[in-house]
Amino acid sequence: MSDYRAADGHDNEPGLSLLSVQPRSGAIHYAVRRYTAGGVYEDGYATQDLIYDTLSRDDLNTLRAEFGLSDSVIFNDITVRTRQNDDTFANFNARVIGPVLDKRDAAFWRSVVFRLINLEAL
Repeated sequence: MSDYRAADGHDNEPGLSLLSVQPRSGAIHYAVRRYTAGGVYEDGYATQDLIYDTLSRDDLNTLRAEFGLSDSVIFNDITVRTRQNDDTFANFNARVIGPVLDKRDAAFWRSVVFRLINLEAL
C-alpha cells in the first residue's frame, strides 16, 4: 500500500499529510562517490521522481498545493514520506521541483513528474 506524504518546510514530520493522489516512484538515485588523489567526496545529491501517468486539472492543482507550489512558485522545501529502494517508506527533507507540463489530452495531463532533490533522511 502506498503511503506517500508531504508537509511544507524541512523537519516537519508532525505535519506530514497523505497525498491526495498517490504516485509511483522511481528509485532514489544517490550521489556518486568520487575517489581522487585529494580524497573521497560526494558528487551530486540524492534525487527521486514522483510519477503520475495521468492527472486531471483538479488533481494537478491539488498536488501542487500539497507540495506548496503554484504558477509563481516552482520549487519548495518540504518534508516527504516516500518509498526507499528496498520498498519501505521513510521520511526525508527534500526540495520538490514542480512539473514541466507538455502532454495534455483533453482534460488530462499525461506523464507528470514531480522531482525530489537534495533528499536527506530524517
